[in-house]
Amino acid sequence: MEIRLDNLYCVSAINKISYTFAEGKITSIIGKSGSGKSMIGYAIMDLVKIDGGSIVVDNNNKFDKNLLMKKVGYVYQNPWEHFFCETVYEEVAFGLKQFRFKLDKIDKQVEDALKMVGLDNKYLYKKISTLSSGEAERVAIASSLVLNPDVLILDEPTLFLDSKVKKDISKLVKMLRDRYKKSVIIMSNDMDFVFDVSDYYVLINAGKIKSSGNIGILVDEDVEDVPNSYKFVKLVRDRYNINLKYTSSIRDLVVDVVDNV
Repeated sequence: MEIRLDNLYCVSAINKISYTFAEGKITSIIGKSGSGKSMIGYAIMDLVKIDGGSIVVDNNNKFDKNLLMKKVGYVYQNPWEHFFCETVYEEVAFGLKQFRFKLDKIDKQVEDALKMVGLDNKYLYKKISTLSSGEAERVAIASSLVLNPDVLILDEPTLFLDSKVKKDISKLVKMLRDRYKKSVIIMSNDMDFVFDVSDYYVLINAGKIKSSGNIGILVDEDVEDVPNSYKFVKLVRDRYNINLKYTSSIRDLVVDVVDNV
């Protein structure tokens, strides 16, 4: 399902942005704090008023909000703000109950959503208050996936996670793209995560798109915290004309170097 921004304008936040998010790919929106990247997610989900332009969802710029909730899932940057139920089952099932799904179907879809994020049935009746930060992020994502949306929007998904859990979330996001064919839109300042998972990027500055394209070309932009593996690949390409693949995995990079030297 396609999401397209046409001259999107929100006073003091977004200044006439036009961009089409690739279907079945992971696109990361990056930029300094206050650049307007989170506001793009809010605008798509109709959480803020837009002052100009349009947002076209599934070729329709007057998209029904109930249908939008089914087609596009959204996960807030603080997963704890996502929750208002006592147990994992109640939280993940909430959206299904709002759309009056039958009980037997609710049970199956809740279990399927948890399975998609790597949580088994022992989590069903676990209290939300007992979850770790990594488990909370997974449950928040499951709550958005339970209606089987075509697009998932993640706002700073690694903000409260340690390095090990970040790797787990990275694998999960790539699995959602590769196995379940989801389009994923991420707003993040975590550049290691962005480079690891993304197919494309959009760099926002002062509410405008400064640049966009394949994630590999981002090393040529003036951005902080580009992973060293990407810097190395660029150096080898520029100096020795050896076309190594951009990767955040040192193991994959070593294999590529051995294959090409």
